[in-house]
Amino acid sequence: MLGSTLTYNDVPAISPKVIFDTNAYRNFVLKYLTKDDKNEVVEKLKAAEEKFRIIPSSNLLTILELYQHLDEDDEAFEVCKKAILFSFYRSYVNGSFCHQPFPELEISAKLFDLISDCDNAQNNYFLSKHIEFCLAFARGKTLNQKEFSKEVIQKVQSFKDKIFDSIISNVQQLFPDFDSTSLTFSEKDFRTFKRNYGNKRPYLYANLGISLFRAFGQRLNVKANVDENNDKIVNLIMDYRPAFHSFVIVWEKFLNNKNSSKSVFAPNKNDLIDSFILFSVVPEDNIYFVTDEVKIHKLFKEIDLQEYVLTLDNYLTKIGFNVSSQ
Repeated sequence: MLGSTLTYNDVPAISPKVIFDTNAYRNFVLKYLTKDDKNEVVEKLKAAEEKFRIIPSSNLLTILELYQHLDEDDEAFEVCKKAILFSFYRSYVNGSFCHQPFPELEISAKLFDLISDCDNAQNNYFLSKHIEFCLAFARGKTLNQKEFSKEVIQKVQSFKDKIFDSIISNVQQLFPDFDSTSLTFSEKDFRTFKRNYGNKRPYLYANLGISLFRAFGQRLNVKANVDENNDKIVNLIMDYRPAFHSFVIVWEKFLNNKNSSKSVFAPNKNDLIDSFILFSVVPEDNIYFVTDEVKIHKLFKEIDLQEYVLTLDNYLTKIGFNVSSQ
């Protein structure tokens, strides 16, 4: 496994897929892509990954986080632009862009063997825009960056709002008295929830799995009978343990409040995006995550999956990326 000592002979029969977090992209840019030899550096990275048969995949949600800073007035503009281009060059292999679609597509297909036309169109929009942006720079073509950035940034914000609204909708399914305006629970709902789920993680996992299953059934307009699909729900939870655990942590923070007057359910939208990105890290599919975010490493360790998350420096060392030769 990548998380343990790795030699060429240790490479699994199924090629490991490695995705970078936004901070891994930015940190690589800041450490290694500040000189004129940046193309050579990226080629060395790709060669190191190829040696271990690693699929250098890009995650569309991660890339969207970078696009949020594609405004020349944003202080992170330059490094994020370079990170966007780096993400593309790293994942462009043999004429194809290796990427992971939005998790909604994969989850829908797993649960119901269906994909929403709306989700598919949204995924294809961002994918095509990303490829358009990066190829324009690669080919030295002129791109109206200001207009392009404005359009994509607006779409990204709209996408975040949609994710947040879907979370709130799921909460309302569990708690009829939940106030979606003030994001607060009734005292009765709060006491009931805390009594039923306080310090009982298995129940939280099950509740989240059932809620997600029903939400996708409603999204696809298909029958979502929980009793007839227990195995699917269990498999859903097991396949996406990192993501489910991140949402459990959000709920536990809420449960740690002493009364409903302090139980405002207002998770940070960026945190929700991070949780959704984790739906792309599926250990059973040999997918690994490179991030320098301490809380993500802690999360994976809590569920005994720490070998599937690596810091950027640790990852580069394990694949033999020779920093000293740069």
